[in-house]
Amino acid sequence: MLLRDLDQIWRLIIGLGCIPAVVALYFRLTIPETPRFTMDIENNVAQAAKDVDSYLNAGLYTVEPEAVAACANAREASKRDFFAYFSQWKNLKVLIGTAYSWFVLDIAFYGLSLNSSTILQAIHFGSPSRDLTSAAAIIYQNIHNVCVGNLVLSLAGFVPGYWVCFCVIDSWGRKPIQLMGFAVLTVLFVVMGSAYPKLTETSAGQSVFVALYCLTNFFQNFGPNTTTFIIPGEAFPTRYRSTAHGISAACGKLGAVLAQLAFNWLKDIGGENNWIGHILQIFGAFMITGVASTLLIPETKQKTLELLSNEDQEEFMRTGTFCGHILTHSLYP
Repeated sequence: MLLRDLDQIWRLIIGLGCIPAVVALYFRLTIPETPRFTMDIENNVAQAAKDVDSYLNAGLYTVEPEAVAACANAREASKRDFFAYFSQWKNLKVLIGTAYSWFVLDIAFYGLSLNSSTILQAIHFGSPSRDLTSAAAIIYQNIHNVCVGNLVLSLAGFVPGYWVCFCVIDSWGRKPIQLMGFAVLTVLFVVMGSAYPKLTETSAGQSVFVALYCLTNFFQNFGPNTTTFIIPGEAFPTRYRSTAHGISAACGKLGAVLAQLAFNWLKDIGGENNWIGHILQIFGAFMITGVASTLLIPETKQKTLELLSNEDQEEFMRTGTFCGHILTHSLYP
């Protein structure tokens, strides 16, 4: 009976998770192309005007039919241009910074989040009551306690961390938040790892460990877990923005895979879950390297994408050649 209920719950969770994905898919399929891509890459000024108008309400932008525009001649994406662009240290260091920062963040983030139930059980947080004798009751209470523990970690850490970051990211800046996050996470992981044997001995110690765990989740989201996917979407020119973001994200997922493999391999050295404290210390070592990689990244707060591209946009324009029509801003009379 218990196993059947668990199977139904699992299917229900997966099914309900599809609903927001379907809604997001609809909006993704109907959203207009970014005007920067339409104008800079496709050189389609008229379509760019329509796209801008779609974003900013009807009538704000119009195409002036009598005015001749200079022809935009932005470089086209190609392997040759890609390597030429990233062969310059000023551009390559940004890609290294975004990719490595995402890599080390996901080592710790997924190393914790995918193994939170293991860690909670290892410190005996919410362990089943010893008075239970039925195997089904023990299994149920164990799963129930793990779910409650994960809810505590999320509601006390992940959720408020995201909201705080949302409120201050445009005033404080992406880079300072990421630097602060990596620095605080370094301290938290070292403390949790070093004090792990003592904190797991008593119920009070377990509560302290869970509190530190919640702080870790908080500063992951109020820190690099938010900024590592924002900065790569702002710090590269239009023709390589998606590629550079994809490279950075792929490095992050590589870190997640390696973290999971290493966690399962290392945690039982010297006994069951005996090495978890040392794994947390290793996470701390990776976090300090994230501070170094963040120094390679520019601050993108309140800067245009053209400025952040590290390219002279004026050289993309050839005057005297008809390309389209002037895009006229008509927001104000």
